[in-house]
Amino acid sequence: MSVTIAIEPYDRHLPLLERASTTDSGVELDFRSVGQLADHLHGRDRHERFLHHREFDVAELSLSSYLMYRQDHDDIVALPVFPRRMFGFSNAWVRRESEAESWADLKSGVVGVPTFQMSMGIVARHDMAAVEGIDWTSMTWASSHPENIELDAPVRRLAASSLAEALGSGEIDAMLTPEIPADPDFRRRARRLYGSRSRAIEIGLLRTRGYAPIVHLVAARTSVLERHPDLGRELVDVFTSSQETAWDRYSDPGWGLSFWGALELEEQEDVMGRACWAHGLEPNRRALRDFCGAAVAQGILPTAPDVDRLFWA
Repeated sequence: MSVTIAIEPYDRHLPLLERASTTDSGVELDFRSVGQLADHLHGRDRHERFLHHREFDVAELSLSSYLMYRQDHDDIVALPVFPRRMFGFSNAWVRRESEAESWADLKSGVVGVPTFQMSMGIVARHDMAAVEGIDWTSMTWASSHPENIELDAPVRRLAASSLAEALGSGEIDAMLTPEIPADPDFRRRARRLYGSRSRAIEIGLLRTRGYAPIVHLVAARTSVLERHPDLGRELVDVFTSSQETAWDRYSDPGWGLSFWGALELEEQEDVMGRACWAHGLEPNRRALRDFCGAAVAQGILPTAPDVDRLFWA
């Protein structure tokens, strides 16, 4: 039997996409490069294609979308694999001429997001309160895309066709985005809200909390895991092995485009070792509980779920 697995082509996933593999139990793993906002080899809109159309057996999925979906459904279930982690401070942008230097300068302003339920948005709104005491409700939130799952959210839709266009026209004062717009002129017209200061803020959070915020996990169709009871464990092992290979590849200073990529990874390891990217439930229990609490506080979830019940046993 073969199972289709839709993932983003991160460095930690490249080993999975480079060659065919079969699990010890005999299941062929068909990894496909599918983006969410970006168009990859097998297209984009991965979350919607999995959640609403079941195009894949297994898929990388937004943590918030999964939590919302699981409130009323049990036909998909998560594996304790967390391939995407992001902070909010380093991913906030303003116009280059803006006088804003922090979230405090954007009170009463308009902040654009792809969707209100975007996992990184939940992280950013939580952290602006935790770190700087800023109430996210003091800002107006505007989205460029419809919500993946219907949500009665305090957000309005943008008139512009994209966040970058809305920022440039002045429709929004800032934007939170997990992917920098491809337009080469974007960085000439916009700058990061916190600039290089975001690094120190986020390293401080990594040290004090002991985790990097989870924004994606891997989920599977429950029926597939029921037919192949060992597959869930095997997939965790496969993702873990691929990630270790990705770490080792950075021992070549010339492997990535950044001249300082290996140095920066060494500095990151000095803070928390490789544990900041650990898979498995136990190392990530606090991160998951904090995220669920933030989602409840922001009206995205009615109550915080039992973390253990979210994952394949």
